[in-house]
Amino acid sequence: MTDAVAAAPVTTVGAQPAETAETRVAEWKLKQVDEIAGFLKDQHVVGVIAIESLPSREFQELRKKLRGRADVKVARSELIRRAISKLVDYDLAKLTEHLNGPAGLIVSKEDPFKLFNYLKKNMSNASAKPGQLALGDIIVPAAETDMPAGPALAELKQAGLKVKLDKGKIVIAEDSIIVKAGEEITPVKASALLKLGIKPMKIGLQITALYKDGTIYLPEVLSIDEEQFRQTLNNAIAYSINLAVFAGYPTRQSIKIMLRKAEANSLGLANHIDYPTSKTIKNIIAKGGRRGSALMSTLEAKGYSQTSQPTTEQPTQPTTEQPQEQPTPTEPTKQEEQQPPQE
Repeated sequence: MTDAVAAAPVTTVGAQPAETAETRVAEWKLKQVDEIAGFLKDQHVVGVIAIESLPSREFQELRKKLRGRADVKVARSELIRRAISKLVDYDLAKLTEHLNGPAGLIVSKEDPFKLFNYLKKNMSNASAKPGQLALGDIIVPAAETDMPAGPALAELKQAGLKVKLDKGKIVIAEDSIIVKAGEEITPVKASALLKLGIKPMKIGLQITALYKDGTIYLPEVLSIDEEQFRQTLNNAIAYSINLAVFAGYPTRQSIKIMLRKAEANSLGLANHIDYPTSKTIKNIIAKGGRRGSALMSTLEAKGYSQTSQPTTEQPTQPTTEQPQEQPTPTEPTKQEEQQPPQE
């Protein structure tokens, strides 16, 4: 009996089960899942960020820059999925499709495009490492280098570059795409890029996807050229205003142009028909002066001058000759009578 009592298990009423390492890990995970769920709740914009190859120092600096603009939380992808599954009222399940590798979460009240462009502008260049995927075509431009002939020449050729020697220095003969977008960077190519001082990679918070109001925005949609977009938008506005003016459709933007156009057309018509108004009288007078000058030039070409007056011949009156008076005969004097006639 003593042996039976000794072999019976001893239980204590109200005692808790012994805590194990597995129990502690499970409680830690549950606590972090709750924290992530609270972090995501009632947010305007939620996004997934890739933090692979991001040094801790750069990560902390970026978090400081984002204060007041966005908040970042890093967690395991598994825990993020569990936290999102608890938020059934927020339709964030689509984000879990973009949780690949080391990731984090970003929340903000800013527009997705503004947030993406801000993070893009705050990325810095970094050297390529073997195994990384090229973000875009990595181009090595033609240029002279300071590297002397030696093992580097063979290494650059092995990387696929066209090189030659000029005065003992290695020269890249022509532009070359050493790695295409999406391809893995091999150790040989990573070493060649490092020797040439080319840093094709970007360090920063890279947006994998952003969620807002039921829509997922991917990087290819969010990445836009602001200057080109602004120019395209301005062109669209100008075309729409021109169409409204041409169609005679008044809007806040087109009404002023339409009124100016109508005024110009009315003034043109008034000038054409010589209809005097306060705005056309000067043009009408000037036009009359030009017409007068043109007429004078035509007359002068035909032999008329500005000072000549037209003359008309006066009819000649018939003249009547007055009869000349004949001298009256005078009687001879006594002396004349006494003189004898001359022979």
